[in-house]
Amino acid sequence: MPTKKQGLFQRLFGQPRPEAMETDADTLATGNTYDYGVLLELAQILTSGNERAASEMGLLAESVGAFVAARRDWCAEMDYGDFGADAAERQEETLLIFAYWLAGYQATGSPAKDPPQFGAYIDWKEETGDIIGLLTAADKNLGYGLELDQIKFDGAESTGKALSMIDGFLSAKGLALCTLDTQSDCCHLFVLRGEDHSRLEQLAERVGFSFYREFD
Repeated sequence: MPTKKQGLFQRLFGQPRPEAMETDADTLATGNTYDYGVLLELAQILTSGNERAASEMGLLAESVGAFVAARRDWCAEMDYGDFGADAAERQEETLLIFAYWLAGYQATGSPAKDPPQFGAYIDWKEETGDIIGLLTAADKNLGYGLELDQIKFDGAESTGKALSMIDGFLSAKGLALCTLDTQSDCCHLFVLRGEDHSRLEQLAERVGFSFYREFD
């Protein structure tokens, strides 16, 4: 599993994100104080209002320890633990758990212990067919009726280009594709209603998260 190294912008485009676009978590949250209460609404936006997802992110908002205790097997496989009072590590661990759990990362191989899939975890150089397959699987829980097989790919698209094409296709349906930046060599993709995108960004800022729609 990738670790925090580089930003999404640099991995996709080969250069650091311009200074004006930097979104380091510590600069986003005034005084390094993070509002974890927004995790519930963020989860609702990203999962089309799924009550289980909101409840689980409520545990995470309470504390990393509460979530780890409730999802011990999955967290053990992911090597996630409770960092207690360390504010920076608490925020980082919260970001990673939020991203991987809602994207439906299958860590244990047990449906009873792994999360349902509401997003897509992909490598930064992913086959287009695999991206479509993962987002289609997520749509079984989202219920949007994405019909991504209607997009006309030529097979030569870069990952960034394919994601831009998918976002454009979804925009015509009133939806949006975004990625939650975990500062790692992967993308956590989510589909949401286009009308909720502005609210998503507002909430994300309060907890030091960064969502992007610039892929190509």
